[in-house]
Amino acid sequence: MNLSKVLENLESQEKELLKYLVEKGGWARITVVSKKIGSNKDDGYNWEKDEPKSTIGKLWAKALVFI
Repeated sequence: MNLSKVLENLESQEKELLKYLVEKGGWARITVVSKKIGSNKDDGYNWEKDEPKSTIGKLWAKALVFI
């Protein structure tokens, strides 16, 4: 799947977070992002079994952000 197709299929909060990060030069502190969009603390790391529920986790699982 190409990047434009992946971006088209993002949820509105995922798009909002990516836009925010791009406007900030491509990065931001996790504390600021968590306050803005929510934490990923309950996602865990076994994404094959339990997909992330948070916006940050969903983007991380798609390799669109790195924490």
